[in-house]
Amino acid sequence: MKSVYEDTGYMLDPHGAVGYLGLQSFLQTSQKSWNAVFLETAHPAKFLDVVKSALGVSPKIPSRLAKSLDKPKQAVPLSKNYADFKHFLGEALE
Repeated sequence: MKSVYEDTGYMLDPHGAVGYLGLQSFLQTSQKSWNAVFLETAHPAKFLDVVKSALGVSPKIPSRLAKSLDKPKQAVPLSKNYADFKHFLGEALE
């Protein structure tokens, strides 16, 4: 996270940082030259403590995110079976 921020000014979220490191590892060990993309999964402000610890600065919190940070977290345990996940999504859309 720190090297990307220092080199580019871009703040990665912790999950995106893992994806970035995985991509870098792949690119360094590949025998081919690649154009590549990695995706972020969340805004860095969602992980204020981690980002501040890694970078020494806090990200600005977008107003839409600020509204949701005070809400209780909700998690639904699911098995790793795809059919269960598909069923869960189907119920959520009803």
